[in-house]
Amino acid sequence: MSAPKIWSAYRDVSAFFSDAAKLAKMAYNHASCRIVVVDRVDVKCITLWLQEHTNINNGASLILRRPDNDTSEMCFYPGDSPFFFFFQKTLMSVDFKKTSGESVAISCLGKSNQPIKNLLEQVRQEYTWVGNSNNAIFTHTNYGTWKDKRYVPRREPCSVILADGLEESIIEDVSRFLAAKDQYISRGIPYRRGYLFYGPPGTGKTSMAIVIASVFRLPIYMIQLEGINDRELGDLMQSVGSRSLILVEDIDRATENKQSMRVSMSGLLNVIDGVMAPEGNILVMTTNHREALDSALIRPGRIDVECELSFLTKEQARRMCLKFHPGEEDKADQFANLAVEKEMTPATAQGVLLQESLTH
Repeated sequence: MSAPKIWSAYRDVSAFFSDAAKLAKMAYNHASCRIVVVDRVDVKCITLWLQEHTNINNGASLILRRPDNDTSEMCFYPGDSPFFFFFQKTLMSVDFKKTSGESVAISCLGKSNQPIKNLLEQVRQEYTWVGNSNNAIFTHTNYGTWKDKRYVPRREPCSVILADGLEESIIEDVSRFLAAKDQYISRGIPYRRGYLFYGPPGTGKTSMAIVIASVFRLPIYMIQLEGINDRELGDLMQSVGSRSLILVEDIDRATENKQSMRVSMSGLLNVIDGVMAPEGNILVMTTNHREALDSALIRPGRIDVECELSFLTKEQARRMCLKFHPGEEDKADQFANLAVEKEMTPATAQGVLLQESLTH
């Protein structure tokens, strides 16, 4: 068969399938219900749900967009045709539009829009943390899968009383990192950043991690090294979404309890900055005993910023007291002297001040 005949046959077949697709779409539209979602946050939540629960990222036609005011996160949307999927045994489709703003039309086969409402309710439950006043915190099983998700109120930087300027310095560093993705990529540097918060118990290490997540609207993935092995740790790290905060508390246990730990040091190092290490995330490790850490674990490139959080200074104690007793400068000075004398941590001082305020 000559080339012109092959081309002619190809056009005839293409026209047939194009007409068939149009007829199928008309039939589907005639026998379906539709709800259009126009709120930007809701559209983002739907996109995240689709990426997690369907194969939308493998579609034949995709559009890559960055959400508004977000220089680091990218989302894939179906291109010039609707994306079909099943939800609760109902055939559904989503069609993303770029009109005056981002919107998505969700359709379902049938004369009732209840399946669409059920989908939107599930999206709302799974992605409450997007655009609201809570942080989402994920925990995991001992089999390398993420499970429970709970919500804690967001915290402002002023809610954690650190040494003068420390919280601001940390927030500024995170902000610079999140805005510098293109610079990392253009220089061939893995796009990730590690922080080590160390000091006595009760000095605000975990609280500062929550503050970071609160300020930059990051979900928190908490990893407990006890009970998982190298493969399971790798599975967990690989399944963390981009632009997330990964929190590993009491990292010194990995060094001190080698006999009882199923995670090896090489396995831990590999998921932090090895070939398979995820990018686009912030890693925060905490420890009460920095001196116990393996030097390989905290070298530059794995841990980029170290912050010591220690006992209260007089200035910290004054600031904390004035939060409970505004304007009482003399009382704040007396409490500051007592806090330094007793080597109080922020947690201890908060307990003392809270108890005092409840009994007066």
